[in-house]
Amino acid sequence: MNTLKVASIHFTLAVLACAPAASKPDAASSTVPVDSLVLERTVCFGFCPAYRLRITSAEEIRFESHNRGDSSNVVVDTASRGTYASIVSRAREIDFYSLPPDIQKDSVFCRRYATDLPTVITTIYSGAMTKRVSDYHGCFQVVEKGTNTPIQRLRDFENEIDSTLQSSRWVRPNGAAK
Repeated sequence: MNTLKVASIHFTLAVLACAPAASKPDAASSTVPVDSLVLERTVCFGFCPAYRLRITSAEEIRFESHNRGDSSNVVVDTASRGTYASIVSRAREIDFYSLPPDIQKDSVFCRRYATDLPTVITTIYSGAMTKRVSDYHGCFQVVEKGTNTPIQRLRDFENEIDSTLQSSRWVRPNGAAK
């Protein structure tokens, strides 16, 4: 190899070694401020409630029913101070940003599945970045009892959002609109 080629290779390697490492999406997500978080539950074959629940950085909660005949059930409320930050912190704790966008399409998370169950879609909006995870609840994993898998943590997080924002105040079974 001639000297010029060797020098060129060494120069390229030196430049690459000094360049900052490419940031992973989950690393960047821990520093980007989050604008809002949305949890959506879809219908199922039975009476599963369908709705959209949103909390913003201003602690505003918006609930919209998506049940048949219940679209007028829209409520806006205010969460107590720190609620939003707590939920966002929890998303980072469960490593939400590293989850696949569609649980059902990932064989690691969905090895077997049943039909006619609801989907829960959790979306975090952070400036120009959006992270969306669609979790079809018909997906099952074979795991040892007591194991806390990523899908279990995600489902616990979904339930935690509902619980923290007290969505049960507004949720009605699908088909039970009054």
